[in-house]
Amino acid sequence: MFRTFVAVGGAVLLSAASLGADTLVMRDGRRLHGSLVSVGRGTVVFDQDRGYGRPRQTRLRLSEVDRIELRDAAEEEDVFTDDERARADDEPRGGEDRVVDVTAGEPWTDTGLELRAGQDLYFSPEGMVIWSAGHEDGPGGEANSPYDTRRPIPGRPAGGLIGRIGTGADTFFIGTDRGPYRVKVPGRLFLGINDDYFEDNSGRFRVTISY
Repeated sequence: MFRTFVAVGGAVLLSAASLGADTLVMRDGRRLHGSLVSVGRGTVVFDQDRGYGRPRQTRLRLSEVDRIELRDAAEEEDVFTDDERARADDEPRGGEDRVVDVTAGEPWTDTGLELRAGQDLYFSPEGMVIWSAGHEDGPGGEANSPYDTRRPIPGRPAGGLIGRIGTGADTFFIGTDRGPYRVKVPGRLFLGINDDYFEDNSGRFRVTISY
């Protein structure tokens, strides 16, 4: 995928008609998708794609933006490999992204996201964790993992990436499945690993959440 990374320190004016799907990468970790309208006088004007209906025009302070990623839609098809094109087809359109580090030494990591019922979530995890002596695995967890009632989800692989909404028992296995996951009940989203003892754990998963 061809992308141009634009520094936002100076005053720049760009025509939205000449651009494809763009991304604002915010300093707080959010990623806003849509079309850049202009940058100037300390303000970024952006047509945010909400995934439905018409885009919403948003004005943001330049100091809030880490960088702007511009995608040239005309060239994108020519430079995609088959694997890249397949991955792009699986990615959600519109909405926002948040990157969260899930440390293996903590039962749950607060993502800071308040979810509403009916909302769709997508996850893109990477990284490795050591969840027990001699056991190191990626987001999918341990292969051929035995059933263990002490884990949050006993019948799913140990050390795998899991999620929870609110303080209740609405816990679900994520692993390497990107989604979509349909939110059943509203609440705060937490991420963790499918383990019952955390003092001997190390490593982390870096998870991009699209919502």
